[in-house]
Amino acid sequence: MTINKTTCLLKDSGLDSSFWAKAANMAVYLKNLTPSKNINFEVPFKRWFNKEPSLKNLQPFGCLGIILKQKLDGKFDESGSQGICLAYGETQQSYQVMDSGNVKITHHVKFLLTEFPLLKIKEISAHHHSFILVPNETETLPVEDTPISNDPNLLSKYETSHKNSKNPLIENPPTIQTQQPSTKGYMWVPENEILGNFGDPRNILTHQRQQKHHPNLVDHLSLDPKTYQEAINGLNSQGWKNAIKAELNNMNMHNVLSPVGTDPNNKPLSTTWVFKRKTDENGNLSKYKARLCIRGFNQKEGVDYSENRNNPFLLFVHVDNIIFGQTWNEKFKNQIKTFFEMEDLGYVKYALGIRISQNKEHISLIQDTFIHQILNEFNVNQVRPPSAPLPSNYKDLKNLEGKPVELPPFNFRRAVGLLQYLVQCTQPDLSFATSFLSQFLEYPKDKHYKAIVHTLKYLSGTRQFTLNLGKNLIMHPDSQIYGFTDSHWGGGTEKKSFSGSLIYFHGALGWRAHKQKVVALSSAEAEYNVLTESAQDLSWVKQLIYESTNKELFCVLHSDNQSAIAIASNPVYHHGTRHIKF
Repeated sequence: MTINKTTCLLKDSGLDSSFWAKAANMAVYLKNLTPSKNINFEVPFKRWFNKEPSLKNLQPFGCLGIILKQKLDGKFDESGSQGICLAYGETQQSYQVMDSGNVKITHHVKFLLTEFPLLKIKEISAHHHSFILVPNETETLPVEDTPISNDPNLLSKYETSHKNSKNPLIENPPTIQTQQPSTKGYMWVPENEILGNFGDPRNILTHQRQQKHHPNLVDHLSLDPKTYQEAINGLNSQGWKNAIKAELNNMNMHNVLSPVGTDPNNKPLSTTWVFKRKTDENGNLSKYKARLCIRGFNQKEGVDYSENRNNPFLLFVHVDNIIFGQTWNEKFKNQIKTFFEMEDLGYVKYALGIRISQNKEHISLIQDTFIHQILNEFNVNQVRPPSAPLPSNYKDLKNLEGKPVELPPFNFRRAVGLLQYLVQCTQPDLSFATSFLSQFLEYPKDKHYKAIVHTLKYLSGTRQFTLNLGKNLIMHPDSQIYGFTDSHWGGGTEKKSFSGSLIYFHGALGWRAHKQKVVALSSAEAEYNVLTESAQDLSWVKQLIYESTNKELFCVLHSDNQSAIAIASNPVYHHGTRHIKF
């Protein structure tokens, strides 16, 4: 049933098979709004949500939509652009529209119910054979620095295994020649497992108060293709084709693949392509990468492999990009080049979302580009940032009374995870806020969503802050490792205290904030617990520096609690501390 509806939607809209996922999601969505005989002709939507579905906002799949621009650069600029209706948004009266190849979600669109642009293009092509539809030109970006073979049959050898492909390799699907909006924006569509998945599991964020102007638009984050057909038939197909050729040529050069006969009784393991866009230190697209991988998870014990304890072997793995630092860099590089083909890219500038710059005195780490993408994803741009990561009444968040949010505005768990990555890398000021909010991952309430939006707004004001680390200061005569600790005892509704600590050596080397594992009976005990944890961290850093430089440094540990300092300085037997093991 779903397949038939999907086929009809594609046929009636003029969209090709590369949009099958969108059409299938729309078919499932409509099916959930249609009475089903399996449940006594009730509507599945009503059965699940216990309310009548609204049908007034239904629009034809693939029809033309006029999208209102949020801001014009000049008086005579176009106030709208054309798009195609693909799906419905999670919020009321919002739609998922494809505009210039980008899938967006917006409230500000008016649909022409009888206009199907791609269907008209197909009709024109069928009746006027002299008319040639030219696909959108795509800028080809550099790929791997591996010389591509001049053998024209290199890629065709691989294509023969894809017999199910309906579209030729060298053709792009028809696309609408529409103008790209001058200001970017619109929000990603959240995943809905009941009404169908309308795209990437990223979510949208709605403003709590109405504004007179339209909501600010955010940058569109392109998605990497999930399948081979999607890569060679979708947008930027030429860039992906070049990446595929480079990968096959690289395998051919290193004799990775060799043709062998197959056993008709055993089905060989299949392969899959993994596609990834690479960006530079500014977040701009630099090249396309493609990797051919075997589906090793389909192996069966006794058929594809068997345990043999008599012939052990060692498996050596190396990655494409490595970062190393040492005083004898040239010697290390020469040693690596004797075993692997290696290209020296110079000083590292961008790695794992971190932009790195350095001079003779400092190494600076900043994640402004990554933070910009996070704020765009949750539509928290152009806001007035608060002065603290958490609201002043954050203690009330521990009160878990109230109903869960029926339709979450965004993925709370994903937002906390993104903040946690920032904390691990360059944002120590978010340590406590992230640790505190991570307590509510399972059943977040509306106030928890508001609290994390508050944290994201705070992040918008600190995105340009850098983490500076000193260089060449190990041998300085005054070099010492410092530790700073603090604890929050008796200030919340629960018994366990929160700890916070920071290790400083010519820059912040490590930090953490977390709930203590034991219940402290006093503020002195809570402070003493975090002193113990920080002393362990100091000992580890001291040993690491000693093994690297053969120099032993002094450690200084700071605390603002006189009782904890007294206990640590003179661990005598006392009635209030007899349960603590020194």
